[in-house]
Amino acid sequence: MKVAKAGVVGIGSMGSAHYRVYKDLGLNTVGFDVAARPDYNMASDIGELSDCDIVSICTPTSRHVEDAMKIGDIGVKNILVEKPYARTVDECKRLTKYFKDKNIRATVGLIERYNPALRKVSELVKHENILSMIFRRAGKKDDRIKDNISLDIGVHDFDMAKVITGKKLENVVKLREDDLEAMYYGRCGDTNVVIELSWKTGTKARTLSVLTNKNQYYVDYVNFKDPKIIVRGKFDYMWENGDFVKFQDLSGDLKEVSFEKDEPLKSEIFDIITRIERGKEFLISTQEATESVELATS
Repeated sequence: MKVAKAGVVGIGSMGSAHYRVYKDLGLNTVGFDVAARPDYNMASDIGELSDCDIVSICTPTSRHVEDAMKIGDIGVKNILVEKPYARTVDECKRLTKYFKDKNIRATVGLIERYNPALRKVSELVKHENILSMIFRRAGKKDDRIKDNISLDIGVHDFDMAKVITGKKLENVVKLREDDLEAMYYGRCGDTNVVIELSWKTGTKARTLSVLTNKNQYYVDYVNFKDPKIIVRGKFDYMWENGDFVKFQDLSGDLKEVSFEKDEPLKSEIFDIITRIERGKEFLISTQEATESVELATS
């Protein structure tokens, strides 16, 4: 099938970005929101989105289940639900069952899967032994957000830990959590994983440090237009009689990695459209999104 028309339910900050990308990709795009949006092509009733080939659900998390079902009930067969998938695991499962019963193809906006810097570092460490990863995500809280910090932003890092290592994040311990910060420790196989989240600082941060048996990688992706990857290495372990002695520094040089820097949201939506047109499975399943919500709410 050819994807020609897209809808966006909820024209806030994220919904506006979805609307822009659909338009930039040449789709006939229509929005629906409870508030007036004079600068957009808006439907007066949600039923006007029934002929859309895909619809993004960009309303507050508390409305994801209700709004996604409304869109499914009017006949839309491809739905993109923004992260987090829903407020609870039970809501996630309820929505997934609804999609299955209605034969609706659905995916969830865990957008870091499409971040070019994280994709590149995943490629770089693929044939190395990953010893540890430290995710840090910080900034000032948006007063419009009603979710806790783990559910709102932590779901990205829970998901990417699994994607980069290829192993499920398990044995997760919540070291700290309140309304404005959280810290987690867990393991993906033999890889130690630390996730630090904060809304207490005015400094915005999105970083990842990866230590392997060969290199140290530092990824700064706070600016999606110009993310950076720095590599320090190579180095290796020195062992004597089976015991670790020290690191052996083989070069010590700092090098910046070059890679193509595409906008993650545009890459995400383009990929989803391509998969619809080719009849392929979506990259991110609702089950995977549910697993991230489970970690964020446990």
